Amino acid sequence: MTKYYATNDKFLVWAEDGILSDTNGHIISVDEVKELIESQQRFLSEHTQSEIDEYNQGVDDRLYQRMDEEAARPWKKKVDKGYVYFIQADGKYFKIGSTINLKSRFKGMQTASPNNLVLRAYFETNDCRSDEDITHEMFKDKLNRGEWYDISLPEICDWSSEHHLDLISGGDLIDQCNSIESLPYK
Repeated sequence: MTKYYATNDKFLVWAEDGILSDTNGHIISVDEVKELIESQQRFLSEHTQSEIDEYNQGVDDRLYQRMDEEAARPWKKKVDKGYVYFIQADGKYFKIGSTINLKSRFKGMQTASPNNLVLRAYFETNDCRSDEDITHEMFKDKLNRGEWYDISLPEICDWSSEHHLDLISGGDLIDQCNSIESLPYK
Protein backbone atom coordinates (compact mmCIF):
# COMPACT_ATOMS: atom_id res chain seq x y z
CA MET A 1 0.00 0.00 0.00
CA THR A 2 1.26 3.48 -0.83
CA LYS A 3 0.79 6.14 1.87
CA TYR A 4 1.05 9.89 1.36
CA TYR A 5 2.54 12.43 3.78
CA ALA A 6 2.68 16.22 3.58
CA THR A 7 5.59 17.75 5.52
CA ASN A 8 6.83 21.32 5.27
CA ASP A 9 5.05 21.83 1.98
CA LYS A 10 6.46 18.56 0.68
CA PHE A 11 4.33 15.74 -0.50
CA LEU A 12 5.95 12.39 0.22
CA VAL A 13 5.11 8.92 -0.98
CA TRP A 14 5.87 5.81 1.05
CA ALA A 15 5.97 3.21 -1.67
CA GLU A 16 5.53 -0.51 -1.18
CA ASP A 17 9.30 -0.91 -1.10
CA GLY A 18 9.34 1.21 2.09
CA ILE A 19 11.30 4.07 0.55
CA LEU A 20 10.11 7.65 1.07
CA SER A 21 10.26 9.72 -2.09
CA ASP A 22 8.78 12.92 -3.43
CA THR A 23 6.09 12.96 -6.10
CA ASN A 24 8.75 13.09 -8.82
CA GLY A 25 10.30 9.88 -7.53
CA HIS A 26 13.36 11.43 -5.86
CA ILE A 27 14.35 9.71 -2.61
CA ILE A 28 14.27 12.21 0.24
CA SER A 29 17.55 13.28 1.82
CA VAL A 30 18.95 12.11 5.16
CA ASP A 31 18.22 15.57 6.64
CA GLU A 32 14.63 15.39 5.40
CA VAL A 33 14.22 11.95 6.98
CA LYS A 34 15.57 13.29 10.30
CA GLU A 35 13.22 16.28 10.09
CA LEU A 36 10.29 13.96 9.38
CA ILE A 37 11.15 11.72 12.34
CA GLU A 38 11.50 14.71 14.69
CA SER A 39 8.20 16.22 13.59
CA GLN A 40 6.43 12.88 14.00
CA GLN A 41 7.93 12.40 17.47
CA ARG A 42 6.70 15.89 18.47
CA PHE A 43 3.28 15.11 17.07
CA LEU A 44 3.05 11.74 18.83
CA SER A 45 4.12 13.27 22.16
CA GLU A 46 1.19 15.71 21.92
CA HIS A 47 -1.54 13.29 20.74
CA THR A 48 -2.89 9.93 21.83
CA GLN A 49 -3.63 7.00 19.54
CA SER A 50 -7.35 7.44 20.21
CA GLU A 51 -7.13 11.09 19.06
CA ILE A 52 -5.33 9.97 15.91
CA ASP A 53 -7.94 7.25 15.31
CA GLU A 54 -10.77 9.76 15.85
CA TYR A 55 -9.16 12.23 13.45
CA ASN A 56 -8.61 9.54 10.80
CA GLN A 57 -12.20 8.34 11.20
CA GLY A 58 -13.35 11.92 10.52
CA VAL A 59 -11.19 12.01 7.38
CA ASP A 60 -12.72 8.71 6.23
CA ASP A 61 -16.25 9.93 6.99
CA ARG A 62 -15.72 13.10 4.93
CA LEU A 63 -14.17 11.10 2.11
CA TYR A 64 -17.06 8.62 2.01
CA GLN A 65 -19.58 11.47 2.19
CA ARG A 66 -17.95 13.13 -0.85
CA MET A 67 -17.93 9.79 -2.68
CA ASP A 68 -21.63 9.28 -1.88
CA GLU A 69 -22.42 12.80 -3.09
CA GLU A 70 -20.51 12.17 -6.32
CA ALA A 71 -22.31 8.86 -6.85
CA ALA A 72 -25.70 10.51 -6.23
CA ARG A 73 -25.15 13.15 -8.90
CA PRO A 74 -26.98 12.34 -12.10
CA TRP A 75 -24.60 11.14 -14.77
CA LYS A 76 -24.97 13.10 -17.98
CA LYS A 77 -24.20 11.08 -21.05
CA LYS A 78 -22.29 12.94 -23.74
CA VAL A 79 -24.49 13.30 -26.80
CA ASP A 80 -23.00 14.40 -30.11
CA LYS A 81 -24.88 15.39 -33.21
CA GLY A 82 -23.12 13.82 -36.16
CA TYR A 83 -23.04 10.92 -38.57
CA VAL A 84 -23.02 7.15 -38.63
CA TYR A 85 -21.10 6.10 -41.72
CA PHE A 86 -20.45 3.03 -43.84
CA ILE A 87 -16.99 3.01 -45.43
CA GLN A 88 -15.99 0.14 -47.70
CA ALA A 89 -12.41 -1.11 -47.98
CA ASP A 90 -11.21 -2.52 -51.31
CA GLY A 91 -14.76 -3.34 -52.38
CA LYS A 92 -15.23 -5.86 -49.56
CA TYR A 93 -15.65 -5.12 -45.84
CA PHE A 94 -17.56 -2.15 -44.44
CA LYS A 95 -16.50 -0.11 -41.43
CA ILE A 96 -19.42 1.16 -39.40
CA GLY A 97 -18.38 4.18 -37.38
CA SER A 98 -19.52 7.55 -36.11
CA THR A 99 -18.10 11.04 -36.23
CA ILE A 100 -19.09 14.66 -35.88
CA ASN A 101 -17.02 15.65 -38.94
CA LEU A 102 -17.43 13.16 -41.77
CA LYS A 103 -14.97 14.70 -44.22
CA SER A 104 -12.20 14.98 -41.64
CA ARG A 105 -12.79 11.45 -40.37
CA PHE A 106 -12.75 9.99 -43.87
CA LYS A 107 -9.62 11.92 -44.81
CA GLY A 108 -7.82 10.64 -41.70
CA MET A 109 -8.83 7.07 -42.41
CA GLN A 110 -7.90 7.25 -46.10
CA THR A 111 -4.50 8.74 -45.34
CA ALA A 112 -3.71 6.08 -42.73
CA SER A 113 -5.11 3.09 -44.60
CA PRO A 114 -3.27 0.88 -47.08
CA ASN A 115 -6.70 0.00 -48.53
CA ASN A 116 -8.75 1.93 -51.02
CA LEU A 117 -11.61 3.33 -48.94
CA VAL A 118 -14.91 4.52 -50.34
CA LEU A 119 -17.66 6.24 -48.36
CA ARG A 120 -20.76 4.34 -49.49
CA ALA A 121 -23.44 5.71 -47.18
CA TYR A 122 -24.17 7.62 -43.99
CA PHE A 123 -27.03 9.00 -41.98
CA GLU A 124 -27.25 12.09 -39.81
CA THR A 125 -28.20 11.69 -36.17
CA ASN A 126 -28.61 13.67 -32.96
CA ASP A 127 -26.69 11.02 -30.97
CA CYS A 128 -24.03 9.51 -33.21
CA ARG A 129 -22.28 7.45 -30.50
CA SER A 130 -25.45 5.74 -29.34
CA ASP A 131 -26.73 5.22 -32.89
CA GLU A 132 -23.35 3.74 -33.88
CA ASP A 133 -23.69 1.21 -31.04
CA ILE A 134 -27.22 0.34 -32.17
CA THR A 135 -26.04 -0.09 -35.77
CA HIS A 136 -23.19 -2.35 -34.63
CA GLU A 137 -25.71 -4.44 -32.71
CA MET A 138 -27.97 -4.73 -35.78
CA PHE A 139 -25.12 -6.16 -37.87
CA LYS A 140 -23.34 -8.13 -35.12
CA ASP A 141 -23.85 -11.45 -36.91
CA LYS A 142 -21.85 -10.03 -39.86
CA LEU A 143 -18.95 -8.75 -37.74
CA ASN A 144 -15.54 -9.57 -39.18
CA ARG A 145 -13.19 -7.73 -36.79
CA GLY A 146 -13.28 -4.52 -34.75
CA GLU A 147 -15.81 -2.32 -36.52
CA TRP A 148 -15.47 -4.06 -39.89
CA TYR A 149 -18.44 -6.03 -41.20
CA ASP A 150 -18.98 -8.47 -44.06
CA ILE A 151 -22.09 -6.79 -45.45
CA SER A 152 -23.16 -5.34 -48.79
CA LEU A 153 -24.53 -1.95 -49.76
CA PRO A 154 -27.95 -3.48 -50.62
CA GLU A 155 -28.07 -5.02 -47.11
CA ILE A 156 -27.32 -1.61 -45.61
CA CYS A 157 -30.00 0.04 -47.75
CA ASP A 158 -32.58 -2.63 -46.86
CA TRP A 159 -31.74 -2.27 -43.16
CA SER A 160 -32.08 1.52 -43.29
CA SER A 161 -35.45 1.24 -45.09
CA GLU A 162 -36.74 -1.25 -42.51
CA HIS A 163 -35.76 1.15 -39.72
CA HIS A 164 -36.99 4.30 -41.50
CA LEU A 165 -33.57 5.93 -41.59
CA ASP A 166 -32.72 8.65 -44.08
CA LEU A 167 -29.67 6.87 -45.44
CA ILE A 168 -27.68 9.01 -47.85
CA SER A 169 -25.77 7.02 -50.44
CA GLY A 170 -24.96 9.75 -52.94
CA GLY A 171 -24.59 13.49 -53.25
CA ASP A 172 -22.03 16.21 -52.69
CA LEU A 173 -20.66 15.09 -49.32
CA ILE A 174 -20.02 11.55 -50.51
CA ASP A 175 -18.48 12.86 -53.73
CA GLN A 176 -16.23 15.23 -51.77
CA CYS A 177 -15.08 12.49 -49.40
CA ASN A 178 -14.44 10.00 -52.17
CA SER A 179 -12.31 12.52 -54.05
CA ILE A 180 -9.85 12.61 -51.12
CA GLU A 181 -6.75 10.74 -52.18
CA SER A 182 -4.43 8.88 -49.89
CA LEU A 183 -0.81 9.96 -49.75
CA PRO A 184 1.04 8.71 -52.83
CA TYR A 185 3.61 5.98 -52.41
CA LYS A 186 7.16 6.95 -53.34
